[in-house]
Parts: sequence; structure tokens; C-alpha cells
Amino acid sequence: MTQPPVRIEALVTPESLSALRAIATMDQRSLDAVLEEAVADLIAKRNVQAPDPAVMDAHRAGRAKFDELYKKLAQ
Repeated sequence: MTQPPVRIEALVTPESLSALRAIATMDQRSLDAVLEEAVADLIAKRNVQAPDPAVMDAHRAGRAKFDELYKKLAQ
């Protein structure tokens, strides 16, 4: 079951508010819906986990091993 939304106040620049309103108008959505999407996108972006260290180690090893080949292929 979805919880009811919580009212908040936020300060944004006039330019940001204008851009948000334009997006809402273009998409025929409420300003609240556009803000909810923006917040959800920020949360998703920040929740991205760093790659597994073993994967990064394997990547670095591969780069070291095939560095000359990569340079030739780039030419």
C-alpha cells in the first residue's frame, strides 16, 4: 500500500522553478509530480554502488596486460 505524500517546503532559484514549471507544462503534469520524479532520480543516482573491488582489479590487470594492443587498436 502506498503511503500518502508528505508536505515539504524547499527553496529553489527562480530559474529552477521556471524550468520545473516548463517541464510540468510540457508533460501536462503537476509540479508535484515533476518534483517527485526529480527527487526519485537523485536518490537512484546516489544509490549507485561502487563496482566490486575484484572486478576493478581484474579490469586493471587486463588493461596492464593488453595496454600495447589497445594502443595499436586505437591508431
